[in-house]
Amino acid sequence: MEKQSQPSFEQFSHQSEENENILRSAELGVILAEAYRGAIDLDPRLSEIKIVPIEDPDDKRHGYARAKGSKGNESGRHEAHIRLDNLDQTLDMYSQAMSQAPETIAIIAEKIGVPIERVTPQLLYVQSILHEIGHLTEHMDYEDDPEFPKLRRKQEMAAMPVGNVTVGALLDPESAGSKYVEHNWESIQVEHGIDSRDDLIAMQSRAYRNLTSETIADNFAADVFAIDPQLVDMLTGPSIEKYRDFPDLAKAA
Repeated sequence: MEKQSQPSFEQFSHQSEENENILRSAELGVILAEAYRGAIDLDPRLSEIKIVPIEDPDDKRHGYARAKGSKGNESGRHEAHIRLDNLDQTLDMYSQAMSQAPETIAIIAEKIGVPIERVTPQLLYVQSILHEIGHLTEHMDYEDDPEFPKLRRKQEMAAMPVGNVTVGALLDPESAGSKYVEHNWESIQVEHGIDSRDDLIAMQSRAYRNLTSETIADNFAADVFAIDPQLVDMLTGPSIEKYRDFPDLAKAA
């Protein structure tokens, strides 16, 4: 079989430029582009990923990682799919998450190294983007054995307090996971020694963020903020209006 040639440095450079232009064209793009450059500084392999805006109105996700070679990936690159439109709607969603899942917010704040009272929806938004990019570093680490992290995650999720149920599902009364909890509430209370649904959500939040893959992604995002503390300062301020449409940070400052 003929060995495929590896992409050249020029191809990687072109891809990172394309990614940065996609991010820069979005609202808050000046900050998103800065964050992506920080990600590349941490792991130069991220020059070759593909940023894919989520444009399907029926897709309710705000971000996810898709490894190259996986179902639905036709680019031949690791992909970070990100919701870049409807910024105000996205920030409203993160604002709601701050009140619904305080344990998750506390964990993220601790990782970044900021007091929880400084956490803002825009900080969570950028953290989530860096988090998804962080997942891609793990996909890259396991390109020769892509099934290993999948199996490990499946096993770790099965061991969570309510098994393979996301915190988002617990917060949605119509989800299958939420209905499972409702039907088995008494036994769940006894098994875990909890008094309320909030206790269960906090317990599930801690377990989920402690999954190996989630820890890797959270730590990556925190490391980007650590090497560029200006990002944290911009995202924890009272307003982001001055960063929405400016082409560079110097003009926005």
